[in-house]
Amino acid sequence: MSFSNSKQDNDKKSYRAVTDSGIEEAARRVIDMGKLVPEQFDYVSLTYTGDNITSIAYLMGGSGGTLVATLTLTYDGSDKLTSIAKS
Repeated sequence: MSFSNSKQDNDKKSYRAVTDSGIEEAARRVIDMGKLVPEQFDYVSLTYTGDNITSIAYLMGGSGGTLVATLTLTYDGSDKLTSIAKS
C-alpha cells in the first residue's frame, strides 16, 4: 500500500492510499492510544460532563482497585475534543 497527500483550498491535507490491488481510497489517520494507557489494567471508569467524557480512570484490581493512570479530556466551546492529558 502506498500513500500520498494533496493540499486542499483551506490548507488541510487530504491523504489517499493505493492498495496492493491498485484501488485508490481515502486514508484514515490512526492514533495509537496504546501509549496513553498503562500496560496492565482490569477496570475502566468514565466520568462525563454532559455528553462528553471528561475523565478516564484505569484501575488494577477491579472498581475498588489501585488507580494506575488517568486520562483527562478537554473540549472547546463547540464540544470538539481538543486535548488528552495523561496523569
